[in-house]
Amino acid sequence: MKRVWIAAFVILTMVSLGVAKQPKLIKATIEPAVASVGDTVKVTVEFSGKASDIREVSFLPREYAYEVSPYYMTKAEKTKKNVWVLIGPIPYEAEPGIYHLEISAYDKNGKEIITPKYKDQEFGRTGLIKLEIK
Repeated sequence: MKRVWIAAFVILTMVSLGVAKQPKLIKATIEPAVASVGDTVKVTVEFSGKASDIREVSFLPREYAYEVSPYYMTKAEKTKKNVWVLIGPIPYEAEPGIYHLEISAYDKNGKEIITPKYKDQEFGRTGLIKLEIK
């Protein structure tokens, strides 16, 4: 009888760990990667799992982190993939240079999705996109 309980516990633990798996960043891009002020760009972030597993995705330009609010992304329409997008213009106040867009994403439980490669970033530990403004 003790073996049955142990086996049941192990199986339930494995199932709950599989269900509780947090989404992972697959890729993050910006098109075009080189733009001028006023140009429209498209930021795309793709995750593993389902979009319902994610509560929020945003990014913040590291260089303007204390001057602007985060830019929030929405779930991409017409796709079965877990893709989040934001389309908008480069602000006219932006100076020429290279900018680092730090991505933050939170799962449905409010826990930040952290990619080991980006764990030491200050404003977003999910991912990073570089943008050059001419």
